Amino acid sequence: MDIFEDFLEVFPHSIHPRRRFYAKFRVRSVASLGNKEHLETGGRILMPPSSVQALSELYIANPWIFCLTNPKNGLRTHCGVLEFTADEGRFMTNLQLLAGQIVELYSVSLPDARFAKFQPQSVDFLNITNPRAILEKALRSYACLTVGDIISISYGEKEDLNSEVDFEPPVGYVEETPITRQEKLLEESAQKVEELIQQAISDQSESVEDKV
Repeated sequence: MDIFEDFLEVFPHSIHPRRRFYAKFRVRSVASLGNKEHLETGGRILMPPSSVQALSELYIANPWIFCLTNPKNGLRTHCGVLEFTADEGRFMTNLQLLAGQIVELYSVSLPDARFAKFQPQSVDFLNITNPRAILEKALRSYACLTVGDIISISYGEKEDLNSEVDFEPPVGYVEETPITRQEKLLEESAQKVEELIQQAISDQSESVEDKV
């Protein structure tokens, strides 16, 4: 998920003979599939049917988790598999891949997550009602997470998540310190005193005019 915006289809080039599944795929944008908007969110990819046989022959246990690597820049992320329906012949803004480029994929075994901390990339995140619930719902589309990746959350559209989540302050957000709060209170108090003085002067002027 985008931002895993560009889910990509894959085309196999080779399967490594070791007991670890290894392949090279040519990526294709999900936009070319048509009517598959749901594939634009989540941390899973489409793989060709031939991959199932290769995984089975290697006795790799479910759930199948993969490491994706862009060989041109070394960027890497992790993903699960959504379907084995790609043409024989999907991922990724995070890998800075372009359509038609080659991506390396191999099976991995990752430790179970018990805690994850996320940093919103915009203060707009503060406007979301019950952000924890929204985030947990979105994360159900991910089989795994990679430190440093950016994910997208669709707010308004509505397997279980066992990870505990917490939030970093959004980028651009400045948290009030005791000093800034005190300065703000003093400023508000001074403003109220000024308003009271102005009101008293105004009332006194009206009283003098009435006597005249």
